[in-house]
Amino acid sequence: MEQHCHHCNAAVPEGSPFCAACGAPQIRVSSPESTVPVTSAEVSVPPLPASGGRTGIDWQIALRKCLIAAAVMAFLLAIPFLPLLGIFIIPAGGWLAVYLYTRNPALGMDAGRGARLGAVTGVFGFVFGMVRSAIKIALQRGQMMSEFKRGLEDAARQNPDPKVQEVMQKLMTPEGLAIIITLVIIVVFFFYLIMTTIGGAIGGATAKRGETP
Repeated sequence: MEQHCHHCNAAVPEGSPFCAACGAPQIRVSSPESTVPVTSAEVSVPPLPASGGRTGIDWQIALRKCLIAAAVMAFLLAIPFLPLLGIFIIPAGGWLAVYLYTRNPALGMDAGRGARLGAVTGVFGFVFGMVRSAIKIALQRGQMMSEFKRGLEDAARQNPDPKVQEVMQKLMTPEGLAIIITLVIIVVFFFYLIMTTIGGAIGGATAKRGETP
């Protein structure tokens, strides 16, 4: 039985390894195609948690909540007589930021993350407070400066020590007033930062106990 050369189509006797006409090899190796059946299965993919999830902080959301909490805190501190309750209002601002943030159940919380939210709220609250103070100083600068100097003079009169008098005189100069204002700003900043961090940590610890695994 003859077959045809795959190269020149000449007749080649069966079993002949080469074509007599062109010399092309006639042995072909064919590998059977193995078909692997592919079955489709429905795979249930759980929804991805929001950025930050249970392990971090979604700052895109957190910054808005911190701003809201800081604005509420600044509003309360601007009400007459309420600044006397600042030791309670300022930590409550850190707690409020955590509360607003954790209203989204997909966002985890603990004391550490709560402290960070509280610290950011404190920075925003400090900025709001400084803006409010700057406006107040601009509107009542003369009156406030005279009251400030009067307070220094009263303190100087209560201590007749010449060294104390010399220090008081230096503090009443423009340079001395600038130093006092700078120190007050630094103290107020750290007060805001520490108190809101404490409030945020308390809020975070409370929220952690309410989480479901």
